[in-house]
Amino acid sequence: MTPTGVEKNRKGNAMKLSKLALAISALAFSGGVLAHGYISEPASRDQMCRMKDGNTQCGQALYEPQSAGEGPDRFPETGPRDGHLVSGDGASEWIGANLNAQTSDRWVKHRVSAGKRDFTWTFTASHPIRDFRYFMTKEGWDPNKPLSRAAFTADNQDGPEPFCTIPGGPAIPGSTTHSCTLPERSGGYHVIYAAWDVSDTTNTFYKVIDVIYDDVASEWKNSIGSIQPSRALEAGDSVKARLFDAHGEREPLSVTLNIDSAEAGEPNSWALALAKKINAAHDTIRAGVMNKEGEVVPTAGTNTIYSKAGSEIVRVEIQVNAQADSRPSLTLVTPPTRHVITEGENHIDFSAKVTGEMALNAKVYNAKQENVGFGSAKLENSTDTVTLKLWQAEAGPHTVVVDGNTPDGQHFQQSFDLALINNTAGDYDFVFPDGMANYTDGTKVLQPKTQQVYECKPFPYSGWCKQNAHPYEPGVGSNWQDAWSLSGATKKHAH
Repeated sequence: MTPTGVEKNRKGNAMKLSKLALAISALAFSGGVLAHGYISEPASRDQMCRMKDGNTQCGQALYEPQSAGEGPDRFPETGPRDGHLVSGDGASEWIGANLNAQTSDRWVKHRVSAGKRDFTWTFTASHPIRDFRYFMTKEGWDPNKPLSRAAFTADNQDGPEPFCTIPGGPAIPGSTTHSCTLPERSGGYHVIYAAWDVSDTTNTFYKVIDVIYDDVASEWKNSIGSIQPSRALEAGDSVKARLFDAHGEREPLSVTLNIDSAEAGEPNSWALALAKKINAAHDTIRAGVMNKEGEVVPTAGTNTIYSKAGSEIVRVEIQVNAQADSRPSLTLVTPPTRHVITEGENHIDFSAKVTGEMALNAKVYNAKQENVGFGSAKLENSTDTVTLKLWQAEAGPHTVVVDGNTPDGQHFQQSFDLALINNTAGDYDFVFPDGMANYTDGTKVLQPKTQQVYECKPFPYSGWCKQNAHPYEPGVGSNWQDAWSLSGATKKHAH
């Protein structure tokens, strides 16, 4: 089926989600119920949103790279529509919608060469696998147009053809690595399009990896940082490029750009200006985008910083100095780690600090990923208490997910672990693993995972009690009985 046919087939079934439906969907997804996976090496575009000096302005994908890119099966015959290849064009498309943006300077790129290359997937939920397939943009593709099937279709092909296919099998927990051979390219920017087809649903997970071929002849070989046009600045603000050699920061070599107007503070403007200023100040590093001739040209967008072979500069960090930081933010202030279950309704308070205006929605999930409680609040430039109401309070480990949504559609997410404890658990000194450095002969700890109290054995075994290693975790580790015994006596109730 051609892309046009895909478009026609989808138009009849397309529907717009209401704001209410989107909010409900956002809360459901952010709870981690539909978490799946991403490419961790080399990091896919969504995962690069979480990396230092990585991608910016990623939307929800910053918080959920594992959920981005889910869409209909079997690209290129069906699959996502052109222009929606990265987001997946499915019910969860909103998670990766920002990732569909496509220009030559929009995304941070990995340096690669033709030949053998490993790809590692990290899974947050396992599915049985039909196959993995990898596609590469063709020679002469236009990186300044939305990604389409045409970008992956060579002149001698009827449609995109994978350069690597890995057959499927049972679900693989954790991660898996594939060894593929990257095709020859004349150099410059290319996109790898990876498809993980799960066999227990009608969907596939689509991931994009942005790469630049190292085959191009260039003296600028090492990527040592990037300039990200991540925010608008105001007159009086500044941006500083901090240079580091193998021994630490070289303050005299730093480059500072002072912002003197709102126009100069526009993100793309200051990114371009800073790249030019770095290039004028130094001979062994260059900021910009590498073209097919191997030249590094400053751009009004994301600029990669390169160094020559032999340069003493090994890293460049960009520091934004703003007079007043009014960007929206969400911070959880010392959230609780445990709650003793009481009869009747259970209410749990935590504090949230908000910069800007934000509607908060919180949900409590048990170990089975079931929602067992919720809370909400509206805050504006304040720190306030949010109360969680549990309609199902059972002992064990829980996760609290807090979503914040601004009036202009920005989304923030924070979470914390919470242990629910029966009030009949007995007396103990600590809730494991709190206070581990203080564990000694006779210390009693409550293990939230088993709801039992364990006592640290006498010397010489007591040294293992404070080992931060899973085998000695009381009640659950493979060697826990080397360090602990079930407590049968009572002791003062502390902490």
